[in-house]
Amino acid sequence: IARVCLEEGNKEYGQEKHQNAINSYSEGLQVNCEDIRLNAKLYSNRAAAHFHLGKNLFKGTTKFLMERNYEECLNDATVSVQLEPNLIKAIKK
Repeated sequence: IARVCLEEGNKEYGQEKHQNAINSYSEGLQVNCEDIRLNAKLYSNRAAAHFHLGKNLFKGTTKFLMERNYEECLNDATVSVQLEPNLIKAIKK
């Protein structure tokens, strides 16, 4: 189930539907999958989606929402690196 959520999130992310991608990645994390690398990817990809959502919010709406998305981005990237230190994608985020 977690892998399906990752794939769905990636599809949504590719279509710039960042909130939908966040929801899919979050759903994958709620499954409590034992695959550490898969969980790291879910966190890393959710971090990227939060980053881009915050970036889009910067263009229009409130500073509070933008800052919250950047905070979530940092939190998720940190967890991803803790789970899988060699996941270069998370380190770049």
